[in-house]
Parts: sequence; C-alpha cells; structure tokens
Amino acid sequence: NVDGDSGNVAVGSNSGNAVTTGINNSLLGFRSGALITTGTQNIAIGSNALSKNTTVSNNVAIGYNSMLDIVEGDKNVAIGSFSMAMNQTGNNAKNSKENVFIGYNSGGGSWTAVESNYNTSVGAWSMDASLDGALNNTALGYKALTALTTGDSNTVAGYQAGLELTTGTQNVFIGNKAGESSTDTANTIVIGNEAGRDGNLGDYSTIMGVY
Repeated sequence: NVDGDSGNVAVGSNSGNAVTTGINNSLLGFRSGALITTGTQNIAIGSNALSKNTTVSNNVAIGYNSMLDIVEGDKNVAIGSFSMAMNQTGNNAKNSKENVFIGYNSGGGSWTAVESNYNTSVGAWSMDASLDGALNNTALGYKALTALTTGDSNTVAGYQAGLELTTGTQNVFIGNKAGESSTDTANTIVIGNEAGRDGNLGDYSTIMGVY
C-alpha cells in the first residue's frame, strides 16, 4: 500500500493497517508497524518489527521482532532479529527512547518497569539482560554488558567485556574479556586482553596490561 499524499509505504499483511494521520512511515513485513496511528517517519522492516508502536516517531527497526514492544518510545534504532524486543507490555520500559541496539538479540532481554535510555550497544547478545533504568551505556562486542540491569554510564569494548557487570557504574573496560567477572564495580578502568577478568574488582581501580 502506497499513500502518495501522506508519504506512507506499507508492504505486508497487516502492515501499517492502523495509520490515520501518521506520515512518512516506511513499513515492510508481516505486521510491521501494525498499530501506528499518528506516528511519523518510522522505518520498520521485518515480521513484527515495531508492531506495537502507536503515536511516536523517528524509530528504525530492522529484523524479525525488532523493537517488538516499543509503544511510545521514540528515536530508537534496532537492527537485528529480536533487537530491543524487550518482551514487555504493561510498564514504562516500552517508552524507552534514544537507544541504539545492533546485533542479534542486542537489547532483547525482558526489560523491567523503568525506561532505559541513551544506550548504544553493538554485538550479538550485547546488553540483553533485564534492563531496569539503565542509562548512558556503550557496549561494543559479542556479549558485551550482557548481564547489565541498572548500571549507568559504562563504556566497554571487546569480546565479553564487562560480561557479568549488573549494577556497576561509570566503568571503562576495553579488551577481550576485560573486567569479565566484575558485577557491581564502579569508577574503574581496565584496559588489556583479559585484564581484570578474575573476581569482582574494587571501585576506583586502574588495571592495564595483558592478563
């Protein structure tokens, strides 16, 4: 279905069926953008992509079940099957905004009751736990920050970097398995291959070098 006046394009069964005054939406796949009414400038590609969004704008969801349960959150980017799927229907997590999740199941865990905003996560299974108000995190790598729940302002890069971090804040872990076993560490810098991988590191620590 192409609406030349509104700029909406919808291809697929039940895709864009609810659009009323929304404009410039591009929807491709079964139930992609199925509940959008007044939302604008959304892109949804893949079965069930952005399927519960209603009135908000500027989301990009590409992949099967990507951004599945976002309802009123805007300016999110989710690329990859189950990316930012969050598996929630009845709480504020569905209003999360300005996140970027790229990779299979990145950000795809069962989020809890609070919005998680301003996160960037790239890599399969990265930041895929039960996010609960997590803010301002950056994760790059396979399973990077895979256990994070409430931690804020962490920056990790590397295969399984920050693997077990859950509530820790303001950490920098860079390298293969860097800081892998830390859970609630705060304000710690770890740089190097497998650096600081054993045990829960103390706060305000600096570790550099190969394990």
